[in-house]
Amino acid sequence: MATKRIQVKVGKETAELANEILANIGLTQSEAINMFFEAIVNEGGMPFQVKTNTNRTRVLDTDEKVLAWLNEEEY
Repeated sequence: MATKRIQVKVGKETAELANEILANIGLTQSEAINMFFEAIVNEGGMPFQVKTNTNRTRVLDTDEKVLAWLNEEEY
């Protein structure tokens, strides 16, 4: 099977946590991404539901976040 190299940008903390989980289940990043792409092909789309979270819960644990929320700014 021919292969193609791809690059992706992922948040540092997300990547570190995902790598720990993948290591615990015996998978490399490449194996996990290949499995994800195969699932996309098999499903004919995303292998899980993608939706907006209209009921998003905000954690207002600092004064700055409370003020930003009151002023409708992103925090």
